[in-house]
Amino acid sequence: MFVSHKHQIIYVAVPKTGSTSLHYALMSHLDVVCRMKNAAPVLHHLSAEDIERIMGPSSFGSYFSFGVVRNPFDRMVSLYHDFRDQRGKIRAASFDDFVLGEFHRHWRDNVHFLPQAYFLCRKDVPMVSQVYRFEIGLDSILADICQRTGCSFSGIGRARASVRDHWKTYLHNPEVVDLLVQDFAVDFDLFGYDRTIAAG
Repeated sequence: MFVSHKHQIIYVAVPKTGSTSLHYALMSHLDVVCRMKNAAPVLHHLSAEDIERIMGPSSFGSYFSFGVVRNPFDRMVSLYHDFRDQRGKIRAASFDDFVLGEFHRHWRDNVHFLPQAYFLCRKDVPMVSQVYRFEIGLDSILADICQRTGCSFSGIGRARASVRDHWKTYLHNPEVVDLLVQDFAVDFDLFGYDRTIAAG
């Protein structure tokens, strides 16, 4: 979550959509100092509904608000590597083992793994002014924000990036694909991502 009252802008941070990189870049570009007494994930990743409740509907609606979404398959692979390789909290040796076992038992209700619609929508209708796709590139997203706020754009860095193969290489098991499509059906439908794994 990022709110600048000076620039009247709200960023709703969806986990694993470049949120940490965007958060730091927004602070730098908009010259904002952000100090949180409690930097718990549930505060960093407040939903649009939560932020509206805190600010009030009138203030929330008068600001430019945005969020970023990512192909649900790609996002899940990124989450798996983040929590296995960087945080050491996932024990499953493979992506298939994780999705077919550990995910439903321990992770599905964790804030990081919730559907992207949870953060950006109310009753499956986006609450934010703009939904950007991760696939257009974080630089493009930040450049647009800078243009809207009148700030000069100087590029974005990367934080918490995983080292891994392309997400399609992880989705060879039809059962895994089916489970992910079921669990994140709302994201596929609302944000226009293909439920099938195209070749290439």
